[in-house]
Order: sequence, then structure tokens, then C-alpha cells
Amino acid sequence: MSIANRDEPALSEAPGEAAQRARGLAQFRWYLALQASWFLGFGSQMVLFPYLVADRLAMPPQMVGYAQVALMGPSLLLLLVGGVTADRVDTRRLLTRLHLLATVPPLALAGLIAADALSYGALIAFGLAMGTISAFTMPARDSLLTPVVQAGGSGLTIQRAVMLANMTQFGAQLTGMIVASLATFVGVPPIFVYQSVALATGAYSVTRTPPVQRAPEAAPAGTRRTTVGDIGEAFGLLLRSQSLTVVTATVFAVGVLAIGSFLVAMPILVRDEYGGGSARFATFSLCFWSGTFSAAIALTRKGRISRPGRAMMASIMTSSAISLGLSVPGPFWLLGILSYCWGCCAGVNMTMSRSLIQEAAPFAQRARLLSIYQLGYMGGAPVGATAMGFVVAEIGPHAAFYVPSAGLAAIALVLFTRTRFWSMTLAEVVAERDRLWAPGAEAARERPA
Repeated sequence: MSIANRDEPALSEAPGEAAQRARGLAQFRWYLALQASWFLGFGSQMVLFPYLVADRLAMPPQMVGYAQVALMGPSLLLLLVGGVTADRVDTRRLLTRLHLLATVPPLALAGLIAADALSYGALIAFGLAMGTISAFTMPARDSLLTPVVQAGGSGLTIQRAVMLANMTQFGAQLTGMIVASLATFVGVPPIFVYQSVALATGAYSVTRTPPVQRAPEAAPAGTRRTTVGDIGEAFGLLLRSQSLTVVTATVFAVGVLAIGSFLVAMPILVRDEYGGGSARFATFSLCFWSGTFSAAIALTRKGRISRPGRAMMASIMTSSAISLGLSVPGPFWLLGILSYCWGCCAGVNMTMSRSLIQEAAPFAQRARLLSIYQLGYMGGAPVGATAMGFVVAEIGPHAAFYVPSAGLAAIALVLFTRTRFWSMTLAEVVAERDRLWAPGAEAARERPA
């Protein structure tokens, strides 16, 4: 699919403008290659990690939840530090080193499995290592998107660039899951070697993106910038913007309810109710991420979404109904259909929320604000996974889905009755950003009436 901007009318371009646009699109394609390199491996990991814990080692629900916390938990502690780091350093150099470092844990785990030495402790160590690296990688990669689009002169809008990046992410995850399904035939170790190779390609892709020019932030006289201070400043910026606050709070709540259910209740459901096995683990994951990919394609074809909050709320309400459907026993093919529909909702929610953050955040603090946003999904997930482990153990995997169904419905109700999220337009988000953080805005606020 062409990544040319479908939001703008076709205009005749001078040769120099056409050449610049072509260079900008080429640089953006390298950003998409960077995105794909991470999620090609991440997709296979998403299938094989819960399979190894829940099926190969036959761990109880609580232990499955703890393992998912090990994989996602570092986000709670380090994601904000990762955002501050990305705002301070050369983003491209940081991403190159992180991708090379990320090749080590999959190779180590492949060696342990090949030597028949797999243990629960080894999976916990793998989860902690990959979760820590991911906590620094996500905000750095996400903060690179807007500068790549704006510096390259590609003509893409930020929202469309986010849609294309999400489509690439979901497509790469889907491909990684298909590769993971081959573990039935080739074994698990080669799949983790594949993950390592995919990550290594990202170290090259990032070097082909344009340099990011960051203006150094000046600390007040007599003080020096600290990580804790920068994180506190980011939360202050977040609370100053109504759109940033509502989006971040929403994705955190969705992360606790929906992702926690997906990480724990779904694997236990597949294992206990449908016989387990790597093929079935891959199938329900493929159905879900096929849905996210389909939603990303549909959004990209549609073009600019003027009311992204409304699209998010619709996806949350539909997810509530789907969770209710998962609470009822049924054939495995029905589980696949519900997983696909759930994935479509997740694709809409992730794309719209991410584009809102990219549009609403000021450049100098974008990585920090994106890290807080990511904390909603990735940080809320360990909380939800831990809680869902106990819920599944007490009432079973089917009945456990009553919890996210009721919780998501409550989120939609609060958004509709207590905020302007339903009617908020993208133009209003941009206007709020310009009003709060345009040059001279701070001085204007401090000037006495």
C-alpha cells in the first residue's frame, strides 16, 4: 500500500519538491522497517512465552500471571526513565544499542531450551531482561516518529504516519505469530533465533532515519536537571492538558482490564477448555492480531479521523460486549471469531490514542509524555495480569471475563458523562497544544493581568 498522504488533495509539485518528498517517504520507510524489526520478534515471543509457561511447564494461573508481570513489570519501574533518557540523548544511537542488546536474551533462551534446561526461573529472567530493554526502546522509537515525518518533508500528516506505523506494527506482529506457529514442526529454539535476527536488522534500519535535532532544555539558574525532576515535570505537563490526561487515564484503565485478561485468562482458557498446544496458542493470538491489522488497514484507507475520542469510546464499548461473549463456553472457532473482533477494537483504540498523544504533546517532552502513555498499556498490564491470575483461579477462565466486561462498560460511561471525549475533535487537541506550549505561551500565562 502506498504511504502517500491520502488526506491531502493531489497537487502539482516542482521537481525539487517532488525529490524532497521522495526522500522524506524513503526515510519514513526506514522508520517503518525499524518498527517491523522489533515486532517481528515480539510477535513470536507473544505466542511462545505464555505457551512455555502455561503449557510446556504447566504452571498454575497465579504463576502464569507472575511470569507475565516479569515480562511487563519493568515498564512500571523503568518506562518513565526510558522516556527521560530518550529526550536527553541521541535517539538513533540509543535505539541501535538497545536493538543489539535485545538480541542476547532470545539466543540465551534458545540455548537453554535446546539443552533441555528450561525452567520457570529462566523464563522469569528472560521476561525481566526483555521487559527492561523494551521500557527504554518504546519511548525512544515512538518519539522518533514525528521528527522523521516533519524533518523529511514527506507530506504525511502525523495521524496518517501513526496509522501506517501501527499497521506495520500489527502486520509484523502477525507475521511473527505465524512464524511462531511453525514451532510445531521445527521446534521452539529456531523461533527464538529468528527473533534475535529480526532485532539485529533494526539496528541498521535506525541508522537510515534522519538525525533528530534536539534543543537542550535549560534548567533554572542554580539547579541541574535530574531524572526524577524531569519525570515530575512530565506529569505536570500531562495534568495541564485535558486531552493528554483523559487519553492516558483511559489507556491505563483499558490496560488493566483488557490486556490483563488477554495475557492470563486467554492462555488458561485455551489450555484448560480447548486442549492447549502451541498451534492453538498461535491460533487465538493470530486471530486477535489479525483483527488489529485489519483495523489499522481500514483506518489508513479511511484517512483523517476528526473525532478520535469517539472512535476510542466505540471500541471500548464493543470490547465490553466481546468480553461478555467470552464468558460463555463455546466451540474453539467461536473463540477465534471473538478474538478477531476483540483485536479490531484494540487496533482502533491503540491507533487513535497514540495519534492523540503524538498530536497533543510538545516536541521537547514528547518522549516523556509518550512513556507515560505507554505506561498505561504496558504498566497497567502487570496490574491486570496479577489480579486476573487470582480471579481465574477462583472462578475459572470463562467467568473471569465478567470482570473486564463490566469494567470496560464503566469506563465508557464515565467518559461519556464526565468528559468531552465523545465530541472532542482533533483540531481542538492541536489548538490546545498550541495554546499551552507555543513559544511565548508560558510567558503569557505568567504575565499579570
